Amino acid sequence: MTRAEIIRLNRELRPQGEKWCPGCETAKPLTEFPKNRAHKDGHAGICSKCNAAECRAKHAANPEPYRERACAWQREHPEAVRLRARKAASARRARVRDAFVEDIDPQVVYERDEGVCGICLDPVERDEFDVDHIVPLALGGEHSYENVRTSHASCNRQRGRSVSLATVNVG
Repeated sequence: MTRAEIIRLNRELRPQGEKWCPGCETAKPLTEFPKNRAHKDGHAGICSKCNAAECRAKHAANPEPYRERACAWQREHPEAVRLRARKAASARRARVRDAFVEDIDPQVVYERDEGVCGICLDPVERDEFDVDHIVPLALGGEHSYENVRTSHASCNRQRGRSVSLATVNVG
């Protein structure tokens, strides 16, 4: 189908709130086309599904630039990378144990606990703290603000799955 034919077809479909997708060669509602100010009608030339498939194929054909860009971002944002990894690991452990999972921001926990380790009660540096589960996930604890506290990484590792030290400074 030529570009002129697609333009003619889109003019016919526009009053019905539809547009022709040359990728899948079907008429679709405008809601299935991403917004794009560069086009006269304000929507991209192909539907979201075709666009996603096109992006996947482009990435598969030449993944190196994408990998380089991701690695560069990770080097420039180490704190964000560490935060994402912490959140994902805690949520994953809780899901595996079928526990309640709440989206927890470690910085909020740090501020709430005023930077004091919940295990040894000594101050903790902002860039060197762990989020400790008071009742460990392995023993059925949930991943929620009520069940987490700030701790030194060494205190948290030493405590492990034990509950004996879990009752120190709860709340």
